[in-house]
Amino acid sequence: MQFGFSESVAHWGRYRGSRRAVLTNGKVVSYGSLNADINRVVPRLLEDPASRIAVACSSKYNLLVSILAILRAGKSVVLLNTGLSDEALITNLTDAEVQVLLHDVSSEKAANLVRQRGGRLITMPGLANEVAVSLPVREPKDEWGVLYSSGTTGTPKGIERDHDSMVTEFIGWIIELGLNRRTTFFIGRPIYYTGGLVLAAATLLVGGTIVIDDLQDENDSEQAWDSLVNSLNDDEVDWAFFIPDQLRSFLKTKREPSLPRVPKNVLVMGGPISAEEKLATSQLLRCNIIESWGNSESLGTITEAEDLSIRPNSIGRPFVCDDLSIVDEKLRPLAPRERGRIAGGVEAGFVRYSNRPEATDEARREGLIISEDYGFQDDEGYFYILGRLSDSVVRNGRSIFLSQIEARIRSDSQVKECCVTSVGDEESFQIVAIVSPVIHTDSEVVRTRLNATLPDGEQIDRILLMEIPRVPSGKIDRFTCKKLAMAEHGV
Repeated sequence: MQFGFSESVAHWGRYRGSRRAVLTNGKVVSYGSLNADINRVVPRLLEDPASRIAVACSSKYNLLVSILAILRAGKSVVLLNTGLSDEALITNLTDAEVQVLLHDVSSEKAANLVRQRGGRLITMPGLANEVAVSLPVREPKDEWGVLYSSGTTGTPKGIERDHDSMVTEFIGWIIELGLNRRTTFFIGRPIYYTGGLVLAAATLLVGGTIVIDDLQDENDSEQAWDSLVNSLNDDEVDWAFFIPDQLRSFLKTKREPSLPRVPKNVLVMGGPISAEEKLATSQLLRCNIIESWGNSESLGTITEAEDLSIRPNSIGRPFVCDDLSIVDEKLRPLAPRERGRIAGGVEAGFVRYSNRPEATDEARREGLIISEDYGFQDDEGYFYILGRLSDSVVRNGRSIFLSQIEARIRSDSQVKECCVTSVGDEESFQIVAIVSPVIHTDSEVVRTRLNATLPDGEQIDRILLMEIPRVPSGKIDRFTCKKLAMAEHGV
């Protein structure tokens, strides 16, 4: 039996064609219409001999159709983030050995780069009418596609995943979130990022409805908020997905939100979020807050609604039937409360990083996928995040995770956003905070006030006051923040 994202949409298109599949920019698209749009593109793809086809579309709906058409044609999807710099996009195209790009007419940036490399272009939409074609059979271990990391510490890496791992992840989300044919899922992120992609796929797999509005600026939280309000005006929303930075913006600007309805549940993932921020969001939106930690390499945890009151700082338990552990640098399992790397089994499905063998060897070792995140488990087996390996320093013999300093700084009402980094060598370093203040003032005044709230070992040595640089995903650009701190330090 062939079973997957594309096959399920074909099933609902045939048997429940009038059911709504997508709400986008005020338009309702049924499963029958979605399926017909996919089938108009497939013949064009079957004509091309390439096994991998990259996709770049400014329209989220066109991107969805493109992904499904590529899968239906039996090929592998290379998901490009068109917001990246030319240099980063060229690296991604080179790493994934892209020869063909499927794009819509407004995504000329990626098209020009592929054209310059001598590649081939296929432009959306497809044929005027559906054409019956013979579709290839795919095996579970065949490549599903190449996903990309968010690139907060440099150029995003291409992460190769197989069909088995992707379908297993979709089913995991269906089980954990209780998705069904009556579910409406508002996705407040682009679907070329893993979070938006897997949630859209899981919802469509069971015949539910996704809301994917196009925003003029995908990283503008005000536009995301307006999109949510419009969705709630039209119908009930069972789930809404945002990253932590979006929720922080809501907390800063929406003290008394005038919502026609409230979403029943908010799912947050894509970065660290404090217990205080989760609780404040729950009170603001009057809904359940579910947190998921994970990475595109396919490891993941999830909380449940009651965890917010029982273990608010936890990132939850592994997805059902997943196997995660905390290991030391020699990959030995650690006991509860001991700090180490979060790791999971290679059966999760991450195959390799495209054209990056050394990074692959670092992430896949001795039958495990090793995360860059440090954490621990409590006595009941629930997981907690401390920060990334690159996010820690040792001061006075004690490991300090800079993300925890950030969480304390963000609680200051005069701080809009911050990024904490370190400069110097292990023997002589400084902790530097790049802070975006609500009201610009003297940096030493800000540093003195913040240090008064921080433990002795976590004192800030220097502060830079500026707008926080961000990567195209909207997350903090930690690579640039570190460069700014180093330049100020004269390194």
